[in-house]
Amino acid sequence: MTALPDPRKRPLLKVAEVAAYLPDGISEKAVRAAIDNGQIKSVRVGRYVLVPTVELWRMAGIDPARSDAAPAATETASQTTSTGEQNGSRDEPTPLHAA
Repeated sequence: MTALPDPRKRPLLKVAEVAAYLPDGISEKAVRAAIDNGQIKSVRVGRYVLVPTVELWRMAGIDPARSDAAPAATETASQTTSTGEQNGSRDEPTPLHAA
């Protein structure tokens, strides 16, 4: 199983992505069956069925509400100026919070 994505960066995942994060042997079909019988929570957006990333965390036994479970609060992201232009780029993000 690969490292789980940060729910703040990837709040929703496609069913195929969920299957990729689960141990080998759990197929996309098995994930869909678990969604259909209510074992995995999901949301429908148009024709897509998406799974909240926090649902993966729950399945892994991680509580995203715990401060030590989530990535550091000093996360960075690009900011947009009043003219709509990017201030910085994805390679060089601007801090969201002042320390």
